[in-house]
Amino acid sequence: MAFWWARKKTKMVFMDVGGVIVNCDLDRYLPICCAKFHTTPEPLMREISIRVPDLERGAIDSATFWREIGESLWRRGEGRISDDAGLCHLWRDLMVSSLSVDEDVIRLCQLMHRNGLRLGVLSNVIPEHADYLRSRGIYAPFLPCIISCEIGMRKPNADIYHLAASQANVKPSECLLIDDLESNVKGAKSVGMDAYLFTDASSLAQELLRRGLIKI
Repeated sequence: MAFWWARKKTKMVFMDVGGVIVNCDLDRYLPICCAKFHTTPEPLMREISIRVPDLERGAIDSATFWREIGESLWRRGEGRISDDAGLCHLWRDLMVSSLSVDEDVIRLCQLMHRNGLRLGVLSNVIPEHADYLRSRGIYAPFLPCIISCEIGMRKPNADIYHLAASQANVKPSECLLIDDLESNVKGAKSVGMDAYLFTDASSLAQELLRRGLIKI
């Protein structure tokens, strides 16, 4: 009976993308940027973490992102301003060179679709990555695609979950979010969405089977 209830309640499944459907080695930025800004990892990571939310909301572009980081490091006496134009393409280059698709997760998405579920994307992502993922067809099987940098808001802001449900023409309580960040899972649950913290495809498969959302 519990399986039947879960299946009937869930009408829409929203998938996170980075860390769930695809993986890439973005951490390679650290030694590259430490050298370019003549700094050390701790202040660089601090400055990046401050500005990533604005980049993911589309509030600033990559040129502004890196310029502000260099200026802040210089003002604090923790580094230098970099005039390397290649920094504007760094995030995209890192993704292009290291992107891998989790085919097991893709197969689970296909099984959910065959079982009558609708699937969408709900993703925090910067413009360069969104453009590349779209060019690779990653978003093509999903509707709607709620992309943070294109709508000016990001998870875990409550408004983005409400927007996602509205775009899918369902209630938040009829949605399941699959995401690899606990803060995003908590944000979804705070507005009445169901949510699952993704760790790997095998564990996800077991959870979907338990909920009756796939059949094997």
